[in-house]
Amino acid sequence: MAVERTMASWTSASFAAIGVGLGLRALFARIEPAWIPRGIASLFLLLAIVMILSARRRMCMAIERLSSHEVTPPSRAGMSRSAYGVAGAAMLLIVAIWLLYD
Repeated sequence: MAVERTMASWTSASFAAIGVGLGLRALFARIEPAWIPRGIASLFLLLAIVMILSARRRMCMAIERLSSHEVTPPSRAGMSRSAYGVAGAAMLLIVAIWLLYD
């Protein structure tokens, strides 16, 4: 269960980075040139992607080290899907920030 708690903590940290990125974009939307707030928001979203994919990699490595006769390992597929989902959503937000805002 420690693997799942750690993955949940990293997931919440990546959601926090997404929130900070979007919040900074909204807060500094009127700064000129317009690419500055977009760039700052994109950096936080990229940080979220790196965090969640790194957490997924560490989670898979931790599950590999578990001894299967002593414990039932958690589902890597489910946690991987959620990690890739968060990373994909953050990537879509980056695209939306650069293409949809005027």
